[in-house]
Order: sequence, then structure tokens, then C-alpha cells
Amino acid sequence: MSSGGRPQPKIVNDDGYVLLAAAVAVLLVTIVGYAIFGVAAAETKGAVYRQDSTEAFYLADAAIERARAKFLDDETWRDGWNDVACGRGHYDLALADSTLPDGTEVVNLVATVRVNRAARRIEAVVQVPHTAFDMALFIVGDAEVGGNLCLNGQAYIAGDADFGHHDSHLKCGGTYEEGYELSPPPFKTEQANYPNTSYYTVQCTKVGSKYVAVIRDKNNNDVSSRAGANPMNDVLTYDSGDKTFTFSFSSATLITKYFDDVTGVFRRASGDVGAVVWFGKQSLIEANSIADIDIKGSGAVIHASILNVRFTGTTNAQRVNKDYWKGGRVSLKAVVFEPYNGISVVARTLGQSGSSQVELGTAAWPGLVYVMKDADDVNSNFEVVGSMVILDDWDCEGGMTYTYSSTYIPRLPTYFLQGWSTGTSGTLEFASWTEVNPDGN
Repeated sequence: MSSGGRPQPKIVNDDGYVLLAAAVAVLLVTIVGYAIFGVAAAETKGAVYRQDSTEAFYLADAAIERARAKFLDDETWRDGWNDVACGRGHYDLALADSTLPDGTEVVNLVATVRVNRAARRIEAVVQVPHTAFDMALFIVGDAEVGGNLCLNGQAYIAGDADFGHHDSHLKCGGTYEEGYELSPPPFKTEQANYPNTSYYTVQCTKVGSKYVAVIRDKNNNDVSSRAGANPMNDVLTYDSGDKTFTFSFSSATLITKYFDDVTGVFRRASGDVGAVVWFGKQSLIEANSIADIDIKGSGAVIHASILNVRFTGTTNAQRVNKDYWKGGRVSLKAVVFEPYNGISVVARTLGQSGSSQVELGTAAWPGLVYVMKDADDVNSNFEVVGSMVILDDWDCEGGMTYTYSSTYIPRLPTYFLQGWSTGTSGTLEFASWTEVNPDGN
């Protein structure tokens, strides 16, 4: 029976629809979140892989560069390396001799590197020519030896070689090559080329009636006072006729005063690998002057490198031309050089005073001797351990000993190892350099 009133609206319960919608929204958010997380994770993995791959590429190139350094030590080396740890990866380097179509002998180098999941491979085809580092002697001009030469190693001579009738003066099993065409690496005296080195410049001047020197260290600080009130006046004289200053370190006492590692004027600062003393910079009172250096030390030992030349040209090609260097003579007697940074003496001309023992490099500390013009008046009891480069002629009386030793090479300034002519890299001439698939596919 009708109540006679208005019908009541039907009450609908929507809670189920709301919960379903909320569940769907949560699901969608979760799916999107997982998708974003997956993309982010993939991007992260991709970024890590790209970083690993880049590192692997540079490590492969570094393995080739390490091989270049190894060839400096031994051009016959073919062993390669297996599973060498470096950085975050490991590398292998395989070597094999080969021949180009024109008959040129080459070496194939294959460097393979893996860093985590990333792998890269570089193949290079290189020539390994003789270098100045492989030579007991490298002479751009002529060589004439008037007496016995004990040569432990090889001599390479661009000009004519005269070692006596039927090479009778050549002793100790040494060999030589005449008409050799490779230029030596160019030399540089500038301070920027000698990092981590106690580098000193010496410039002659005059104060009152006394000829003295201004000495500056690698920070351009004037350290002349180390040599006394009249710096270097005790070793310095001047000939105005030929515009030549002469530094005479005529005793072991004077050599100690100036070259002792700890107390000397040209001391080696803490943390530096060695000391370089550049006497070749032009004088403060006579721009066209030169300096001669006489060192007579009763067996005294010098660990510093002495540079007595200055470059007057502009190009690297001119650096291996004797006409672009100015400097004086270095004369040696009864002195031993054991260079900490691989360089013993660099001079315009080099000679020996008398027959007392002179050692340029020792078995423990071999070194490079670089002469921009002639090496002459060298006679008995003259010994070089390391290597010697002469940009002009070599005229010697005999009685000398030259022994090649490669162990000075790692101590040379970096510029010297990279200073070869166009088309070369260290000792390697690259015929090709290619990245290939590391899996060989």
C-alpha cells in the first residue's frame, strides 16, 4: 500500500569503482615508474659502457706507445705482453714481423684491451729504424781515429769513416755503418723542456773591475750570492780580444763548491730529478760573446748536466745543423759525469786536456753527450758510457772507450723522445694505424 508520499531515491554504493580506479592509477604509476627506472638503468649502463670503452681505447693506444718506448731500448724486441693490468683494464700486445709490398720490413702490432665488458683493439704497422739511442756514436760529419778505439756497440756515420787500414783501429767487437742518413733528434736548451729539474742559467757581467756572473734558478730568483760576494769571480776570466769568457773549475774543491748536490751553488732541490746548468745564454755585457768551460777535477764527480750552447735558429730542422748553434768549448780532465737526468755535457766543441781519465757516464749512471760541432783532441783514458751525438766531425787520436748503454733513455726529458722528424713517432715510423673489431669479426 502506497504511503502516498514521494518515492525515495535509490542509494548507490560507488566505493568499489573508486577502489578500482585507484588501483588502476597505482598500477599505471608503477608501470611508468618501472619504465622510467628501466630507461635510467639502461642509460646508466650505457654511460658506464661508453666510459669503459673510451678507457679501453686509450689503453690500447697506450700499449702501442709503451711498445715505442720498448723499441728505444731494444729494436729486436718481439715478445709483446699478455694480460697486463693497467688502469681498470688489462691489455695484450702481439707483435709479428712482416713486409710491405715494396719490400720494406715492418712489424705488425696488435693491442687488445678489455675494461669490464668493453673491448677495443688497435692494429699498427710500423718500421723500426735505427736511432741515435741505439748508437754508441752518431756522427753527422766525418770520423777519423788515429789510434785504437774500443767500441762496445755501434757507430753510425753520415760522412766518411776512417778507422785505420782495414779498420785496424776498431777494437772490442764494435761495428759501424758509413753513409748513414737518419738525422739525430733535435736538442733543446730552454727551461720549459726540463720539468722537475733544478734549472740554472749563468750570465756573465762586470761589476767594477771584476768579471762576475748572474745566476738564476728555475723560478728566476737571483741566487748569485751562493757563489760569494763576487759571484764566480774565483773561476771566471774574460778575453776581450776574442770575446770569450772562461770558467775554470780547476780543482776538486771548486767542483764541489759549485756542483755538490746538497751544498753546491748549482744544488739539486728536493723533489727534482736532476740539475741542469746552462752556460750558453748570452752575456749581459757582450751579446756576441761565448763561454769556454774547463773542468779539471782529480776524479771529482758531477751529477748535473752542463749545457754550453744556445740556439740561433727557429725550426727543429735547424737544431740538427751545426751552423745554428753558438757556444764555446768544453775541455775536460780527470772528472767523472754521472748525470741524474740522462744528459752529461752539451757543447759547441768538446776536447780533453791531457791524458788523465775522463768519464762521461758510468755503468750506474750512463748519459748522452751532444756536440754541435767538432769533438777533437780526444785521446787515451777518455770513456763514454751511454751515447754520443756529434753534428760535425770527429777527429780523435785513439785510446778511447765508447760503450752503448740504453738505461739513460728513461731519464731523458720527454721532448727528446718525441723530437723526431716528420713521419716518425719515437723510434717508430707508422705505415698504418687502425682500430678493428676486438672480436675479429
